[in-house]
Amino acid sequence: MRDVYIGVDIGGTNTVIGLFDQDLKLQARKSFRTSLPHFPNKTDNPKAFMDELAGEILRLIRDIDYGARLAGAGMGVPGRVDPVNGIALA
Repeated sequence: MRDVYIGVDIGGTNTVIGLFDQDLKLQARKSFRTSLPHFPNKTDNPKAFMDELAGEILRLIRDIDYGARLAGAGMGVPGRVDPVNGIALA
């Protein structure tokens, strides 16, 4: 079983996922449209977006190497982040 690493960039239009090997070389990339909020609410359904993101990550890992183990992940989000409460702020 080999370790893989995931990088996620949640943008205002698209979310991009990169899958990297143990040498941090890009092995695969996936992009999908970011679920946009309907203001004034911050987001309509963050759980649905996170479920979609998790599914895309799992599919990407499975497509590259079904037996791979996710060893780490990093995520970039637009705007400010409240690390205490684990939320992105507008």
